[in-house]
Amino acid sequence: MKILLATDGSKSAEAAVDFLIRFPFPKDSEVTVLTVLHRDLFGEDEDEEFSDEQRKALLEAEEAVREEEERLIAGEVERLR
Repeated sequence: MKILLATDGSKSAEAAVDFLIRFPFPKDSEVTVLTVLHRDLFGEDEDEEFSDEQRKALLEAEEAVREEEERLIAGEVERLR
């Protein structure tokens, strides 16, 4: 059986992981864990109105969100093992 788990780190998503852990799926089941990051959150076009400092802060925030996304997925995958 193939299972898709979408997570955003919310309590509801954690409850879904708890359910998957307890549910008696066949042993050969595969779980794919994913989360979605909207591209519009950071945009692809550099706005000329941003200063260099603002662009740097934006890039740092984008990297922090991506790192958190990876941490979230890794954590949920580990809970499922």
